[in-house]
Amino acid sequence: VAAWGLAEYQGSPAASPALVAALGHDADASVREMAAWALSRADGNPAVTASLSSAVRHDANAKVRSTSAWALGTLGDPAALNALTAALGDASPDVVTHAAWAIGTLQPDHPPSGLTARLSDHDPQVRMLTAWALFRIRDAATVPALEAALQTEQNKNVQVDEIHAIAEIASASDNSLAIMRKFLDSPDERVKAVAVKAIAGSSASEPWPWPWPWPRPFP
Repeated sequence: VAAWGLAEYQGSPAASPALVAALGHDADASVREMAAWALSRADGNPAVTASLSSAVRHDANAKVRSTSAWALGTLGDPAALNALTAALGDASPDVVTHAAWAIGTLQPDHPPSGLTARLSDHDPQVRMLTAWALFRIRDAATVPALEAALQTEQNKNVQVDEIHAIAEIASASDNSLAIMRKFLDSPDERVKAVAVKAIAGSSASEPWPWPWPWPRPFP
């Protein structure tokens, strides 16, 4: 309950250190998760980024790791990229999903190691958020991987998300028309619609999955 309440007092000098201590040392996983959630409001504090990054890597509880990954994405500190990249290898699909979302939110110049490989993850939500992250990063070098993933993807919703990403990245490419034309004959009307919009120069960014706002944990 104290961690829950401290979220309202992030302007206080004592709030962040107390939450960092709770995240790092409290024996109760629900308290650590609440502390991670509350720390998402502590902008511009390197100690907070370090604490959340440590929790993403090392906390024994998947909910704590997942909420910490979300908090890092919400804070938007580029210093969190290494920890989030490591979290792409987490055993929990929920952690990987939120790590991918956070990486997309940070928008690095190039996708970090391991991100593109998550396009073949067994969990469709992971694949969806990976496509979203690549959409946000907009690195033309990822188009072949997205196209390859699209050829084998069986989930219709993920297929549409991958085509969204390809369309958005291709919009800045000299051969965007050639890239998108191949999707005009798709039997899926949603895929075809995205291709038509992309060729016409419209944004491919909506609709899109967002694990945000994160529901406030209740003590």
